[in-house]
Amino acid sequence: AGSILTLEGNKRTVKLLKSIKGVQQIEMPRKVHVKMDSARSQTALEAVQYAALSLGFKQSYFGSNVLVGVIDNEFDHQHAAFRDSATGKTRFVSIWDQQVESNGSSKFGYGAVYNREQLDNDSSLAAVGSGFHGTHVAGIAAGGPADYKYRGVAPKALLAGVRYSGTNVEIVNAISFLFALADSLKVPCVVNMSLGMPEGPHDGTSLLDRAIDSLSGPGRIICGAAGNEARKKDHVQFSLKLKKSLPPVMDTMATFMDLKYNVDTVFAEADIWGEPGKNFYISALAVDTLNQEYALAQKALSTSINLAEGYDTIYFPNSDKGEPDTIITWASVESSSVLNGKPHVKIGIGAITDRYWLGFMITASAPTTVHAWHTSEMAFRGNGQDGCIEGDSLITIGEIGGTAKKIVTVGAISTKLIYEKYDGNFYAQLENGETIGGIALFSSRGNTVDGRVKPDICAPGNVVVAPMTQFSSDTDRVAVWAKPSDKNRYTPLEGTSMATPFTSGVVALMLEANPLLNPDSVLKILRTTAIEDSLTGTVPNSTYGYGKINPYGAVSMALTVKMPGTVADLSRVASVVKPRLALFGNSIMLYGFPEIEARLRIVDIRGRLVAEKTISSGAKRITIPKLAQGMYAVRILNGRSVIHTQKIVKY
Repeated sequence: AGSILTLEGNKRTVKLLKSIKGVQQIEMPRKVHVKMDSARSQTALEAVQYAALSLGFKQSYFGSNVLVGVIDNEFDHQHAAFRDSATGKTRFVSIWDQQVESNGSSKFGYGAVYNREQLDNDSSLAAVGSGFHGTHVAGIAAGGPADYKYRGVAPKALLAGVRYSGTNVEIVNAISFLFALADSLKVPCVVNMSLGMPEGPHDGTSLLDRAIDSLSGPGRIICGAAGNEARKKDHVQFSLKLKKSLPPVMDTMATFMDLKYNVDTVFAEADIWGEPGKNFYISALAVDTLNQEYALAQKALSTSINLAEGYDTIYFPNSDKGEPDTIITWASVESSSVLNGKPHVKIGIGAITDRYWLGFMITASAPTTVHAWHTSEMAFRGNGQDGCIEGDSLITIGEIGGTAKKIVTVGAISTKLIYEKYDGNFYAQLENGETIGGIALFSSRGNTVDGRVKPDICAPGNVVVAPMTQFSSDTDRVAVWAKPSDKNRYTPLEGTSMATPFTSGVVALMLEANPLLNPDSVLKILRTTAIEDSLTGTVPNSTYGYGKINPYGAVSMALTVKMPGTVADLSRVASVVKPRLALFGNSIMLYGFPEIEARLRIVDIRGRLVAEKTISSGAKRITIPKLAQGMYAVRILNGRSVIHTQKIVKY
């Protein structure tokens, strides 16, 4: 990936790499984690497919001749959703299982790559991996058949999967594998990553973000999940300032971390980043909940001094045992990260009992801002203590799917909250504040630390019905199950993991329309055509990004974009659609119109003028007054000339 390489080795390998001139940054692998019916209707997806010709398209778009690559934890490639309706064969052209013993088929030197013939004919490969996340994700993006109620967004796309082995290093290799596969097939490709990881600077400078940006290009698009951490409050921001006192002194702030349990110990860890050239001081902190006494680690750490790895202790008397409890702390310090020049601290603290609040205290010698993320995606707490602050929902966006500059970052909206299951019972995702068409409460919020708007777009991600692996024993969640002998079941799931493949499917439709689209063009199209309404409020913002995904608008605009170069068969690029408009909430969306000054007039069935608006050159969205239910005629005028007339219906 450009100047970034992935290697397999041990601690001796790291020492050897450090001795090589020109090596600037070395990172050890870090763990990453996995994160249709109403979804289709509420996003007007059908307009691209089953009403396309009547709306001015030259063809319908189902994702043909586009590769949808999915990086996840398992794939039931023989599920009916992934079998070709004509041949009965799987639509998965390849799966790379990174977790099995190498059979020599992978150029990366580990795992095993299976082709379509092997997947169809080798019964031992009936399921690749375990769980049900990957099958569901792949089904949302590209499940079929094209005439089934619970089909995916791009039901005629080619499919490929990578069962990742758990770290960010393998993610880079997985993307490289999928794009190389697309090269061999001579088709454009969109890669779906419904994965998450909290560690990193959240400013687009991490090695993973740089690799994503480097690998992306014309016909090579990556979509990532924003994350499900909004309610977890796993981010905290310290804004350290001079106090208004005589003499002025710097703020000292602290926070406590929710603890993770591991057999007979509890622990927590935070990833902390400051501002370039501004040092801060940090100490591990513990409070005895029995008497509210607190203690700090024996030595405070300064970000002015590099520390590869250090340990310290905090002692508390324990009247129950008659001997002190020992609390262990560990930390590493970079005074100036090679990635971005920022001071960087990784600090952890652990004990043998959850009697203590465990956290850290920060101060500085000059005003600065410091951000911290809980590495276990758990909350920071103030616990009602003076100077101790709570975690927040801001910048809870994940490092894998949320912070690269060329990735499409996806948040989740709710298009369904309750579903009747096959047995007559109901599955519900009912929480205070959830609203149909509104943001899913779990959907992580932006923006990035460097101020870029994230997420880019929001898509259906709450109670989305899609394929469930035939090999799962969890039948409680099954929504669609024709009969016990039929293992082709469907289940509802929620998360930005579900919103991301919906968006990947839309990108596949865009690439079918225009295989040459590059990441910048895809992002611009999705942002420009996104739907703004009373629920999103003014966009862009850190909750909805640029708004709700608009498949019709995105494909329409994709057809109008001319891209230089070639990565695929240009004969498949469709003609530009005729100018059209569409009503979304209190907005009129304009597609394919010339960039000229014009006027928009809305008239009801009695011929009465309801609204009149000026259209500035290049405008794509016009806000209008709220319309009553009924049919209206919309006219676009340039001077006295009517350049477009169209009927719209307000339901």
